[in-house]
Amino acid sequence: MALSADDIALFSPYEVSDDEGSGFTTAMLADYEGVAARRLTVMGADNLDADLYNDCLILMVCHLHTAKQGIVDIESTNDPSRWKWVKPGDTAYIRQIREIIKDNQTNQTRAGAPTTISRESAVIRHNDSKHHFREHHAGSVRTWRR
Repeated sequence: MALSADDIALFSPYEVSDDEGSGFTTAMLADYEGVAARRLTVMGADNLDADLYNDCLILMVCHLHTAKQGIVDIESTNDPSRWKWVKPGDTAYIRQIREIIKDNQTNQTRAGAPTTISRESAVIRHNDSKHHFREHHAGSVRTWRR
């Protein structure tokens, strides 16, 4: 199943468009999708049900685009004037993927038989989350509500 611009918009602030000057085109989406599928295989996502795998695929595409943009996630510390770098190359998208795969493997181990976690509980959707994220991009700082 090919991903769509609507899929990306559901999970991220990115807009996929072929309009002139767009930073995320449908051709890029198709290229990212192939890379994302290969990376998910390496991460062990093959045991996920179809919906969760598709969610992880979308999240991986968002991660790849975020990494291409040079965006680095940071998080606040107890001191509001200081920030802590998460990890170079780490994004909220990749952390969600790792958590989904880990939760799925834990559920399979606990039950002794293949099971899956619910799609709704596994993915933090961009529009539903109340978490705040800041990102650094080429010297500028941008804050958004996630």
